[in-house]
Amino acid sequence: MSDQRFFVLFNPGAGRGRGRQRRDAWLELLHRHLRFDYAETTCHEDIARLTDKALAEGYRNIVAVGGDGTWSLVADRIVRSGRPDLCLGVLPAGTGNDFGKSFGVTWQERESAVRAMAEGRSREVDVGRVEGRHFLNVFG
Repeated sequence: MSDQRFFVLFNPGAGRGRGRQRRDAWLELLHRHLRFDYAETTCHEDIARLTDKALAEGYRNIVAVGGDGTWSLVADRIVRSGRPDLCLGVLPAGTGNDFGKSFGVTWQERESAVRAMAEGRSREVDVGRVEGRHFLNVFG
């Protein structure tokens, strides 16, 4: 189990409710590998608010369980924080999950993805920006 502290932000509405169906499986897997605190979103505004709160509380590792939209919203808050020491972990519960797939992060490879986080493996990625909003791979 990793000694690092993680903040897990879970979007149960991702993937037209698929997130809710996979919540217990994700939590069981995360508990095996990570020390984390956890919050669920109820709306898009929660994503920004809860991410900002986690950053203010000193978390360096934010894990977003959702889809491309969730991940981009969390990434936007991380970039806006101006802190280069932050990591975003992405775990799929959305419809397309294209950003995660581009790194091999899929439901089928979920154990590997969580292990990589526990081991501190990370990659730097570029983000896009349109009219002041940051995004990973989709913008809507």
